Amino acid sequence: MFFTVTIWAGMPNGFRDALKIDQAYHVTVFAKSIFAVVHYFRESGPLEKSEPPSNAPAPAPLQCNAPAGVTLPHIIMVIDEASIDTTVLPDFPRDRALASHFASFDGVRRSVRVETYGGGTWLSELSALTGLSTLSFGPFANIAPRMIADRVKLALPEWLAQCGYETRSIYPADGRFMSARRMHEGLKVARFEDSVQIAAKDPSFSSEMQLRDREYYRLAVERIAQAPGQRSFTFLWLTGNHAPWDFVLSPQEKVAGLPAIADRHSAEYVRRQRLSQDDAQGLRAELARRFHGQPFLIVRFGDHMPFIAPRMIDPGLPEGAAQQKIEARDPAYFTAYLAFDTVNYRPPGRLPAQESFSIAYLGKVVLDLIGLPPNPAAQYQSRLFERCNGLFHECDDGASVRQFNGWLAKHGLIEGL
Repeated sequence: MFFTVTIWAGMPNGFRDALKIDQAYHVTVFAKSIFAVVHYFRESGPLEKSEPPSNAPAPAPLQCNAPAGVTLPHIIMVIDEASIDTTVLPDFPRDRALASHFASFDGVRRSVRVETYGGGTWLSELSALTGLSTLSFGPFANIAPRMIADRVKLALPEWLAQCGYETRSIYPADGRFMSARRMHEGLKVARFEDSVQIAAKDPSFSSEMQLRDREYYRLAVERIAQAPGQRSFTFLWLTGNHAPWDFVLSPQEKVAGLPAIADRHSAEYVRRQRLSQDDAQGLRAELARRFHGQPFLIVRFGDHMPFIAPRMIDPGLPEGAAQQKIEARDPAYFTAYLAFDTVNYRPPGRLPAQESFSIAYLGKVVLDLIGLPPNPAAQYQSRLFERCNGLFHECDDGASVRQFNGWLAKHGLIEGL
């Protein structure tokens, strides 16, 4: 049953339509799914690829060298679970107090196009770290984290390590979940800590899934402080806004001035965003206090829409109609917020003119911003970004991304995919 459901979740609409799969997972559906996957694998392998353009140059250089005179910041990259900018939704009560939370250091509010809805954090995680589109894995998308381990070369963590960064991930669950540990260590994250390891050595760390953001920020600050002279890249997950929203998180915290929202789940969702704003401000203040002028770049982004999103985006829309929009990949249901914060730091590079772009470009954008040379994937993506106006798999119906994948394979940057 699990295998069938997994295939359904990652299967492109064309496969679903051809097989006439509905929500009932019968034995015949299971068998048809097997045949579809075998056919898909024979046609393209686990990752869709095509011949790269003949004029696409080979990647160079293959070693990260920081330019002279560039001050490199600590980087904290934050997956803000199920978070979207509710203040831009036209038919949803607006909490104006949140406006600054979703703006970057330059005052611009940005968004990121994601490839999963209502769940599947590991898909956004994979794209942000590797520059790959999880849609390129077709029916194998949900097991892609396990498949790419040790098969993707010079992705963002490995590239930053070559440039002198200590790389770490602080994971809010058991690292075996969706092969998270295997993926991160395969991408050359030097230190991967999951909730089991953290709880074993930190009695103050709760084993509850939903914790205030400040708990994870505390862990990040403590780990950075252990080697204050070492530039660090920290990948961090927040769980405060994780479903469900049918209870009050941190009930002792009184949040004033919230808008009146009839739906109690949506009301708690916005209340938790206020808590997130307070905790993000606390992080910046603590970094400034504790690290005495050291530069920091904090990249915060939502990984997917919450599953209650239709109540906020299209209130009054029948459930079936909302589901149709999701299956059609309506951008309104695949857009999360993206914000760049700085502490003691003025980036030498620029953020792109496009205020919304696909999550697979995030690593490229970070490297451009801090002034590091692009890793091989980002070198190719730089041309693609401009031509496709920030879109990735949505550009040319995926043809450009298939060429990108073929280019990576041709130059040994992905192996066995």
